[in-house]
Amino acid sequence: CTWVWIGIYALSDASVWTTGSSNYSALHVAKQNDRPVWSLVNPPGTNSERQLFVYRGTELDTWIVGTRLGDGRLKSEGGEGGIVARQRLCAGVGDTNDPSEISAELAEAPWHVSEPCTDTQDGRPVGSLALVADPLVCLQSMSEERFSEIRSNWRRTFGACSTRVANAPKVVEVSGFPEPLDVLNGRLERRPQAWNWRPAWHRLEQPAVFLYRDAADSKWVLGLALGEGHQRLAHVYTGLENPACGLVWEVDCLGKWMSYLPATVRSLDATRRSSTGA
Repeated sequence: CTWVWIGIYALSDASVWTTGSSNYSALHVAKQNDRPVWSLVNPPGTNSERQLFVYRGTELDTWIVGTRLGDGRLKSEGGEGGIVARQRLCAGVGDTNDPSEISAELAEAPWHVSEPCTDTQDGRPVGSLALVADPLVCLQSMSEERFSEIRSNWRRTFGACSTRVANAPKVVEVSGFPEPLDVLNGRLERRPQAWNWRPAWHRLEQPAVFLYRDAADSKWVLGLALGEGHQRLAHVYTGLENPACGLVWEVDCLGKWMSYLPATVRSLDATRRSSTGA
């Protein structure tokens, strides 16, 4: 599981019109199945278009993380689908307006994470979604003070984007990738704007290639389009600000990510300075 749904969720607002009036009313908390809804807060500058929600299912003791609001059941269960994770509690325990009140204290009712089936033992076709228990997943409340601190950190990080871009290499060279990934090889130029708070590089002639930081800020990725980093052809896990320093990249080998020693990215800016004796 890639856990792309982990993050901070805030109460969703539902805009309503005052009955018999043309005035726009104050915002009200959105609800699903008669309980509040929380939506994922995407930090500024991450270029993320994810829409994820925490809501209660139609069953009283079921809480959901989903890509859309629904009934809290998988399509294989006859439901509306869109389920990323689900917690099903003891009768009456989950009947609350705040799921964080009960998640920590009911370890016997862990969250179940949606994962593709790898076999047909449970009657589902390979590739269809099943819910697998993960006791490490938890849902906790966050104080306004803590959220304010996080938002301040987001603003500082976002403000540093232009400096990061200016200090990044203008041209990098990708090399060493074998067929059919050799499309990645070649020179990439720095983009004028940051992507996911970090510099990014591209080759605009077809096929287009992009090198950028993933939305989770855990790795640099190479792919055929900009995104959050999930749809990628190669990656390297590192906290370094500059990916073009000769690191060994990983490629997908039959479903398993493995290092491919010749595959690397280097800065041509450094190469030029060295060749001129600067």
